[in-house]
Amino acid sequence: MGRSNRIDGGYVDRSGKALLNGGGTILLSRYGRYYGPAGGEAFQDVNRQRFVNHYYDKNDKGNSYIQVRDIVYTDDGWPELGQPFLGRYLSAEAEHGALTHVDISSSSKASNGEFCAYINYEDSKIRLPMIIPQAGDYLIRYRYDNDWTDNGANGSSHFVSINGKNQEVELPLTGAWSAFPEKSVVYIPAKLKRGSNFIEITKGKHYAELDRLDFLRIIRDTIPANGFDNGIRVRLTDKDEFAIKDGGYAIFENVITDSIVGPGVLVQVKNGAGGTLNIRKESKKGDVISKCDLPSAGDESKWIDVRCSNLPELKGVQDFYLTAEGLGGETLLGNIKFDEGVMDTSSIAIRNTARPVVYRNDLRSPGKGYRDLKGRRYSKQIRYRVLF
Repeated sequence: MGRSNRIDGGYVDRSGKALLNGGGTILLSRYGRYYGPAGGEAFQDVNRQRFVNHYYDKNDKGNSYIQVRDIVYTDDGWPELGQPFLGRYLSAEAEHGALTHVDISSSSKASNGEFCAYINYEDSKIRLPMIIPQAGDYLIRYRYDNDWTDNGANGSSHFVSINGKNQEVELPLTGAWSAFPEKSVVYIPAKLKRGSNFIEITKGKHYAELDRLDFLRIIRDTIPANGFDNGIRVRLTDKDEFAIKDGGYAIFENVITDSIVGPGVLVQVKNGAGGTLNIRKESKKGDVISKCDLPSAGDESKWIDVRCSNLPELKGVQDFYLTAEGLGGETLLGNIKFDEGVMDTSSIAIRNTARPVVYRNDLRSPGKGYRDLKGRRYSKQIRYRVLF
């Protein structure tokens, strides 16, 4: 890959070397069992740019499949490729990062059946480009394992750089290799940008294996509607405002419900056209946890706050789905805000301030539990088909 200010060149790579003189920056190459990635094409999705390519699975008789990845831009405008979509937007499988002097190993106890091993060398590195639609505070759920006890060792560490800010993360002993029991988790506080973010993992003291990172939203009092992960019949306007039509829905993954300040819910609405908004948990047809009746007419230039029903008691990390029913036209939404709410003792709950509980749904056998880009579920991989 190279770029130029002129269509007729000359083109240079990221280091400044001319392509005519042997330069070229690699965007994607073979790794692990993923052979021959090729046929790439970029396209614009609802709130991000994506890149689709095919590859040959060495472990499946060379059969062909597709990967759909986010395009993540560096500060100086060079594109890198994020994770292939495996059913979650705010999760990163370590084995799908850009790997340097690191091995990919298999285990039925690892998320997606694979993990990174032998992060053992001074030059070992895992680089994870990520698109994060909502800026703010996060907890990174860091799933690892280790069983290194030589010379009295009782744990290990990795250095984790988040957008250039490096920190050593202590990894207590889990007592197993390639197993990833439930205690194989630490939480890393992070402040992430809206848009492109880059996480790099390198060796610290002793040794540890790495499976997966989940990016958990610390909400407190606001979810910006334009911070959604994806959806159907939704869009971002030229003013970066979230718009939704009747029958539409938007996904907000990995909400730490324990971080929400209170059960009260208000939604900022502009250009109201009647109908109902529902906040549901876990799926677009999941339980309604808050209902908002929208005004039948609204000012196109002014936000109004619409009071919704109070949240029930919620615990742990859950996906929120915002669904629209009976809308008479496209409606603009600003922030989804949380407060102490109206005095409804049937729905006001005491918030648990303990460490967030993450219910594991990532231990699925290969070929089971797939989701397409819009959150719809399928029981098997589908070859050469991008689902919308």
